[in-house]
Amino acid sequence: MNRTNPVSVCLMALFLSALGGFNSVTIQAADNHDWRASAEPRLKAVYEQGDFRGRNIEAQWLPDSSGYWIREQDPESGKSDRVFYS
Repeated sequence: MNRTNPVSVCLMALFLSALGGFNSVTIQAADNHDWRASAEPRLKAVYEQGDFRGRNIEAQWLPDSSGYWIREQDPESGKSDRVFYS
């Protein structure tokens, strides 16, 4: 009777599954690159033109760090107000 070593069976299964995985990786890499054309202008806008860059604020922290005061523009009147956040 011819016995097969279980370790060799596991190694062979691992090897065959790895081959299947490499095949799918090469298929993914072979996709077209149309996404680059749409992503490039957006990335330039973010990194070169400063899209999503936060605006500077000047806040006055309370001595006990329980909150801060800040100047904000009232959207209705357009006047600058001093606002408290805790």
